[in-house]
Amino acid sequence: PPITVSPSLPFSNKFIQCVDPTYEGRVIPEPIPPYNKSQIWIAVFIACLSGASQFLRYRERRLSGRLRQLGIHLGIALLLTAGLTWLTGQWIDLYAWQYTALLFAGIFAVVSNLDHLFTFARGNAKLAGSHFSHIGFGVMIVGILASGLNQRVISSNPFVMEGIIEGADDETLRKNIMLFKGAPMIMDDYELTYEKDTLVDYTRTYTIAYKRRNERGEVVEEFELTPNVLYEKSFEKIAASNPSTKHYLHKDVFTHITSLPKVELDMSLREEKEKELNYRTVRVPAGAAATFADTVELNIQGAEQIRSYRLEHLGLNYKPTHPDYHAKAGDLALGVKLRVQRLDQDSAYTVMPVIALRGQLIYTFPSQINELNVKVRLTDEVLDALFVPEEELDYRTYTLQQGDSFAFEDYRLTFAGFNKNPSHPGYLPEEGDIAVSARVQVTGPEGAAYQAEPVYFIRDSRPYNLKAHLAEAGLHLRFTGIDPRSETVTLLVARQRPAQGGIPVQVATNSLRSDWIVMQAIEFPGINLFWLGSTLMMVGLFLSMIYRIRQKRRPQAPAQA
Repeated sequence: PPITVSPSLPFSNKFIQCVDPTYEGRVIPEPIPPYNKSQIWIAVFIACLSGASQFLRYRERRLSGRLRQLGIHLGIALLLTAGLTWLTGQWIDLYAWQYTALLFAGIFAVVSNLDHLFTFARGNAKLAGSHFSHIGFGVMIVGILASGLNQRVISSNPFVMEGIIEGADDETLRKNIMLFKGAPMIMDDYELTYEKDTLVDYTRTYTIAYKRRNERGEVVEEFELTPNVLYEKSFEKIAASNPSTKHYLHKDVFTHITSLPKVELDMSLREEKEKELNYRTVRVPAGAAATFADTVELNIQGAEQIRSYRLEHLGLNYKPTHPDYHAKAGDLALGVKLRVQRLDQDSAYTVMPVIALRGQLIYTFPSQINELNVKVRLTDEVLDALFVPEEELDYRTYTLQQGDSFAFEDYRLTFAGFNKNPSHPGYLPEEGDIAVSARVQVTGPEGAAYQAEPVYFIRDSRPYNLKAHLAEAGLHLRFTGIDPRSETVTLLVARQRPAQGGIPVQVATNSLRSDWIVMQAIEFPGINLFWLGSTLMMVGLFLSMIYRIRQKRRPQAPAQA
């Protein structure tokens, strides 16, 4: 009844509600136990029938003459089955007699079909297919019992997890564990580390590193598993969570993501939480540090705490890298490298928030410091501070021959020659262009060396030039003309002054950490018996199908008059 009735409840509930809108419907609160209680006896019946049916013949008229032989074979099969059931029971934890009955039926199907295959069928292609299918069914039952009853939860450390997984009951704590990115967690004889996650299209893949240790604590095996979650197209919820499995000959290690931070489950919630962050602007002098204090609510009876932070500017990066930023041609991108430290702690963290100008749009890519619950971002203020409008630059003009050098403030510049195949982010060659760049070598006051190549090109009889910007030195160079008669070039040089008052950086100290996952890891011993049994069933079906096809193609003997 549970097998037939429970799947029909959604339909029957809807049907009755059409007649009686007040009907609330019925459900089975725990559908798995009653389903298995009925299913197990169906499996026992089919397995016993698969074992005994091979000894029967269609339209048998002389059964009495075969009863003795049939009884001997069935008796031997039952004895062998009983012995093998006892031996297998030493491996499989058969904690209920119903499982012993199912194991007996499965092994009986295997033993009796092997007996019949070698003593009666003897290569009969007509019977071989059914033998393989029945043997496969019996092996599959053994595999189901072994993997289901002997499964071992690896992700179990309830003492450590108590109070960490929000709202978790004892069962959840027994089967799940929370991993923070980069922080190893010891579980049984495994050490697990959540290393990274990557988002491609709608799929976020998590890399979990496993280390298995022996009794002496030595690492004897290392591998990685990559479970993933699939977002809906709206990125508002998770559509599916897909496991990852490490396969062995005798077992499988199964890993599954069971929970994520709410801001990872719902992107709209992430945007709401981002809007709730209390950002403050801190101006950090180039090459120096700035400190600030912020009041943090502890959520304990309204208690608050004042925390002090230190931000140190480590440099600018005009070709920045960021997990969420993927550079495109024509981007104007900037990263500010910062070291952030809470003054009551020893640890300091290096981050590089990024801002990018793409066409007329500005994109900002914050950096999260989960250990401090701090998020750092850049806004268009930093562009205004670091990128001076062209009309505000005070260019000086120099006329140079190849090899000439000159001093510009505390820098030394040398015109080293021409490059007839120029490369510049803003230059896209077209047919008919005449283009060349000036190779300029720049030496800083402390011996730092730079190379700049401003571009000069002629297109449709009109001259153009593209400047080179040495951001580290604050220099802007333009190559504006060539005089073939005097073999000289005209070079314009300007220097951008450091941002007044420091570089503006926005910091929020109430950002919740999201670098964790809740996962489940299970060992399934003997799972390959299930796959072997499934394969044998398919092989038997395939052999029977081939036999039927050949029978149909075989020419029929002519009927006798």
